[in-house]
Amino acid sequence: MWIRRMSMIAAAVVAGSLFAGPAAVAEPSSGPPVETFIIGGKVVTTPYSFFASLQRNGRHFCGASLIAPQWLVTARHCVQGSTGGGFSARIGAVNTGSGGEVITAASATLGANDIAVVKLSRAATATPIKIAAASPAVGTVNKLIGHGQTCGSPGCGGASPQLREVDTTTVADSRCTASFKPGKEICFQGAPGTSACYGDSGGPSILGGELTGATSRSGNNSSNCLNGPGIYNSVPGYRAWINQVTGGAVTAWEATL
Repeated sequence: MWIRRMSMIAAAVVAGSLFAGPAAVAEPSSGPPVETFIIGGKVVTTPYSFFASLQRNGRHFCGASLIAPQWLVTARHCVQGSTGGGFSARIGAVNTGSGGEVITAASATLGANDIAVVKLSRAATATPIKIAAASPAVGTVNKLIGHGQTCGSPGCGGASPQLREVDTTTVADSRCTASFKPGKEICFQGAPGTSACYGDSGGPSILGGELTGATSRSGNNSSNCLNGPGIYNSVPGYRAWINQVTGGAVTAWEATL
């Protein structure tokens, strides 16, 4: 999930935030061009209605999850330069170039550390995903979803437009040494040869059909995705903030289930 350049860009983030991430190959001024990569996963043929590919000029740069008809959750570093919108989301597709529905972003609100929510210009027709009640327990197997690179080192391969998924296990917080924040982050470790990777930023981890996390960064500051665990934002850990920003839209939608 990771790239050394992230640590350089991190210095520009507001103090206290975390901008390191599985993801970005820097692109001049137009925002972080992050592409979602999954190593060792399998191709997804049935769409996840809630999965969103954030795109700029038709190019995928981050993943996100639809948590209410007009709201997405993603990583802060994906949208920190685009709080006024200027990008779109392809929701409910298995390919970055076709399918699903494409909706422009109206705005993005940055949270603490590496979390953010995006307001869409209109409500999506796709079905959102429910946020889990709590972060996943150690030993539980979560599914990571994204597009892309199938090797671990920076620049070793291109991104696939086809959506992929891979299983990964929640491990002890102590396994993640990259400024880990207990209660707000989740430490995941995949089986040998599997991982989320460069650009998986903002994309979901799910357990039992519910959203547990949003990809953030390497768990040990390695530039090779396969060298260690990965850190995800705990979406349940930010539920109160998300509800505040969305005006209760998430809670209101979940009440209809």
